[in-house]
Amino acid sequence: MDVYPEEYITHEAPLLVVSGLGSPERHWTIPPYPLLENGPCVTSSLPSITAPIADHLIDYFNKNDAAGMWCGRPERGVKGTRPVFRIRTVGRAYRLPPRKANSPSPSSPTSPTDDSYPTRSLHSPISPLSPDSPLYPDGVFLHIWLRKHQSLLPAVFTAFHELYVETDDVNQQNLKDNEIIASINLQRKHFLSASSGSLTQWRVDPIFSKYRGSS
Repeated sequence: MDVYPEEYITHEAPLLVVSGLGSPERHWTIPPYPLLENGPCVTSSLPSITAPIADHLIDYFNKNDAAGMWCGRPERGVKGTRPVFRIRTVGRAYRLPPRKANSPSPSSPTSPTDDSYPTRSLHSPISPLSPDSPLYPDGVFLHIWLRKHQSLLPAVFTAFHELYVETDDVNQQNLKDNEIIASINLQRKHFLSASSGSLTQWRVDPIFSKYRGSS
């Protein structure tokens, strides 16, 4: 089994992508995928949370990561004893797999009315119908399709944001809150807009890493 790609022998579990926690050293390395650099980028101008609570949360997620698990049937009457998600922590920028391959690059027409160069419908970068796909022209299945759904296209995308509580200055608090709101709105368009076509569940988790005062 060692000769098979990892995707063929990995236990299936939905992917949970956790954004905005920890330093780059604790973030997951994205596996290669065709034209991934052309995919939509879920990004934020806010820095990742590096307070101790971020490392505690990453440790918790790693402990409950279902990646690589092969399990038998659960014990009768026992619930909640098994991890559910394959969990990956990332920074503030995450690229989703592109839905369509690149447009073809036609040769230059010989005249303004020359339309002899071919046109074609665009399909997924890993579709047998895309000339740049490893499956073109008559392939059936490839491990990178599993990679797309196991490791790149999340079932749930959650973004952590740190609430500002370092001062009683209302204006400063509103300014920081508006920065978070702008970041949330920038990210949500990739999942909740009608044009995105996304089936990913998107959520935001605000946290306090510092507490002011004695209460």
